[in-house]
Amino acid sequence: MRLTHDAAALVELRKAAAVSVEAHKAGMVLTSTAKLEAEVRAAMEAVIIRYNMTTAYPSIVTVHGKFLHNNHYYHSLERGELLLADVGAETETGWAADITRTWPVSGKFSSTQRYIYDIVLAAHDAYFE
Repeated sequence: MRLTHDAAALVELRKAAAVSVEAHKAGMVLTSTAKLEAEVRAAMEAVIIRYNMTTAYPSIVTVHGKFLHNNHYYHSLERGELLLADVGAETETGWAADITRTWPVSGKFSSTQRYIYDIVLAAHDAYFE
């Protein structure tokens, strides 16, 4: 059932994905001026709500990526840290997207962060070739 979808399901999946991407972009933009994880989460979820959708699951927005499924969003955002966001939109008909991304709070990766990012990206790209 999950491998084949009809045209209507594909439309819903694409809507959920597009809104989720827009939410992540909004979070990335706000990160440079936000003080707390909660502000980024709010900006991301506001995009989803604006499209009359809900979050597909409880959002994760944290500078403590080693602790997933974090229910607290009070940590401050400091230069040099990475912010992990696992946020996805769900359409009114129940179709959902699930996107997880990590980006630097300062807007620029450190050399070590960039090195690791490039390794992960290369693995990703190799898989999807």
